[in-house]
Amino acid sequence: MRGKTKNKKELTLNDLAGSISDLAGAVKIGFDGVDKRFDGVESRLDGVESRLDGVEDRLAKNEDGLHDLRKQVGNLSSEVNKLKVGQEELKDIISGVYHVEIRDLKSRVEVLEKKAGI
Repeated sequence: MRGKTKNKKELTLNDLAGSISDLAGAVKIGFDGVDKRFDGVESRLDGVESRLDGVEDRLAKNEDGLHDLRKQVGNLSSEVNKLKVGQEELKDIISGVYHVEIRDLKSRVEVLEKKAGI
């Protein structure tokens, strides 16, 4: 029964060649469809890659901005510390002036009290 179909017709090389040709055509159509789908996937991946590049750029800019902000905060902190030191110095000066003024006023009061006989 080799080479015969159910109808007991003999298969020729032309029949096999035609079947192989039909099969090859079907396979080609299938692969062409897969190629089109891969082209679509590749295009979408290119879009995703482009979007990720944009995200990376924004993150890099944000990181640079954050670095600058940290630097500014550090400078501001240094300036605040200088102001605190200056404030303490001013307090000391004012306190010294206050004590001198109080001492001078006490002295004047004593002189006035003596003159007034108090």
